Amino acid sequence: MALIGWIRSSPRYPAALQREKLKARGASKIYQFGEDTDDVLTVIKSIRAGDKFAVFGLHRLGANMKQLTVAMQAIAKRNRPVIDLELDIELPARNANAVAAYANAKRVFDGELRGTPAEYAERGRKGGNRAAKVKRIELTKAHRQVWMTSATNMAAAEKIADMLGKPVSFQTLRRKFGPSGRTAGWPPKVK
Repeated sequence: MALIGWIRSSPRYPAALQREKLKARGASKIYQFGEDTDDVLTVIKSIRAGDKFAVFGLHRLGANMKQLTVAMQAIAKRNRPVIDLELDIELPARNANAVAAYANAKRVFDGELRGTPAEYAERGRKGGNRAAKVKRIELTKAHRQVWMTSATNMAAAEKIADMLGKPVSFQTLRRKFGPSGRTAGWPPKVK
């Protein structure tokens, strides 16, 4: 069983760092974008039964979402696990699209991980992250009273946000309660 490594360098992820991590993990063969090959698919196709594929961050598999998705689908088709050395996890490529979406998000929000790839793959199988859906705020008559009596729309929004313990915009309040009845520039400025 061999460990095949892939390197695609960038200023933030230099090739030397990736090569060092791959060698420390025991990679027997390491391919580098631009030197050995320009196509990660060629490397993925060369993986034999029993081999594992390692990369320093799944986002290094492609330069954009399309390349990531194609690479992850090729890995899933060959039914090979992927080892992400940055997170130090081995990930079965069961849900290639979810993993590719995670890797793309990792690139966009570099350094701000919002879950592990396994969690993203699990969400993909279950039809999304239901827990993350927006919870609607419930506005009461007390909130309406604050909306109608505050000096400005922004002041009303701030008071209601404090009452709710959640941010709320004055546009939301206007949709819910209608216009406050204050004219533009009310109250008049004292001269």
